[in-house]
Amino acid sequence: MADYNQALELKPDAGVYYARATARQSKEDLSGALADYSKAIELNPRLAQAYANRGVIETLQGKKAEARQDFERAFLIDPSLRATFKSFIENRLDMKTP
Repeated sequence: MADYNQALELKPDAGVYYARATARQSKEDLSGALADYSKAIELNPRLAQAYANRGVIETLQGKKAEARQDFERAFLIDPSLRATFKSFIENRLDMKTP
């Protein structure tokens, strides 16, 4: 985590924010991960995986409307992500995926 923090002090970068977010998510720091995914998206709005991962966190936090929007955005950018998240969104969000 310290390495990510130091790298971000030197230069804000979407990839580093994304990497730190996944590390935070794995440590169950959902608020920190959500903030980092959001910053990664702000810096690179085409980062589909960040939208999808943020959607997972929003789902876990009960923010289903926001999660649906993030998953739809992720799938517009990278349709291949549908297969990865298909079971999760069908079971947790009652969204059907083609």
